[in-house]
Amino acid sequence: MKNPDIATPGRTVLEPSDARQGNRKRTNLRVLIGSMVTIAIIGAGLLFVFFKSTPAGMDAQPTGAEAPASTAPAAPVTAPETTPTPTPPVTP
Repeated sequence: MKNPDIATPGRTVLEPSDARQGNRKRTNLRVLIGSMVTIAIIGAGLLFVFFKSTPAGMDAQPTGAEAPASTAPAAPVTAPETTPTPTPPVTP
């Protein structure tokens, strides 16, 4: 490795702390913000497509157009009454 104190003609030798400093154009910040906005837009698009493609039967509650129109009050559902049948006696 060459001596860092000797500069080659036309070039400047930077100290390690100076070489690690950021620049004022902030290109890394622009790329980060641009990619995050792009990912958020793609995610919102996927959610929109997902909810639009969900069948109507999968919804929790039907909408007003799908609900059956019933004007009569619903009667309570009861089990049919049956009479018990006697069991035959057991013979030894």
